[in-house]
Amino acid sequence: MTITGAGDATITAADSSSQKSYSLVVAKAAQLVTVSGTATVDAVVGASWSVSIATNVGPGALSFSSDAATTVRVDAVTGALQVLAPGSAKISIVKVGDANHAAAQASFTVNAVAPMIQALNVWVGSADSLVTASPAAPSLNFYRSTSSSCVLANYSTCPNGQFDLLAGSVITDTALNLTSTAYYWLEQGSRISPSTQIEIGRFSARQVPGLAAFNGRLFLVGGYDGQLRNDVWSSADGKNWTQVTPAAAFSPRRSFCMAVYNGQLWLIGGYDGTNVLNDIWVSSDGITWTQKPLSAGFSARESASLIAFQNRLWLIGGSDVVSDRNDVGRRLTA
Repeated sequence: MTITGAGDATITAADSSSQKSYSLVVAKAAQLVTVSGTATVDAVVGASWSVSIATNVGPGALSFSSDAATTVRVDAVTGALQVLAPGSAKISIVKVGDANHAAAQASFTVNAVAPMIQALNVWVGSADSLVTASPAAPSLNFYRSTSSSCVLANYSTCPNGQFDLLAGSVITDTALNLTSTAYYWLEQGSRISPSTQIEIGRFSARQVPGLAAFNGRLFLVGGYDGQLRNDVWSSADGKNWTQVTPAAAFSPRRSFCMAVYNGQLWLIGGYDGTNVLNDIWVSSDGITWTQKPLSAGFSARESASLIAFQNRLWLIGGSDVVSDRNDVGRRLTA
């Protein structure tokens, strides 16, 4: 006898003198779905995450629903949650049954609360930041990392993951500095704030970077701030700066020359801490840089001047590995 599916059947056995029958009931196969965590989750309005499925056994598809969609909205297919307003919502997960499999379900409750405002005073430096709470809030846990996807339960494994209580003392934060972006979280009990991105629109203090006006913006490139840099910053007003790339394709350097020519930024030569250079790089956006496969036709040098004139680029003077130069009119074409 082979069981092919769920249902009822009468089985009859007979020989030449008699027969016997019996009923067989084949139950549907069980499926199982469970969620990670506790039966009740506290969340702050504005928080978003996806339902974490711990166990998913059986072929049935999963669907998600909320009994208070104006409080907590859930995507019926993906299980992505968004907390919209204070209140409580039951989130149900149903694993669909079929002719041979019983349906399964799980649920949990989200208690949503209005966000609590906590002010932080942050003094940002070149290597780290100093953070104080105003007022002090010793019941709040203060997490930070340079990764927005940091799992707070394992914060110590996150990039620059750190934790402190927001008591009255000054907290040193090494995740945030003048050239890095950090993410901050506050936690009270089971309530966790959404991550807040913290960044400073300002480059570090530095010597001999490159500067050019291009496409209606200022571009500052590289230089030396205690170490050689190849980052690129951009500003529309000279006050607010955005880092367009932390590391361009060319090597970190200082004392190079830079100009705008033929709709591109041109960067030539400089000093990389070991060698004086004469390589040529161009970019149409400050992000993507391409090395020009041209014979430079001039000696490697730093601190030269570069200017566009009469549909040519002119490189003048500078210092090479032998001496200061006063040559003029080395014409470069695209």
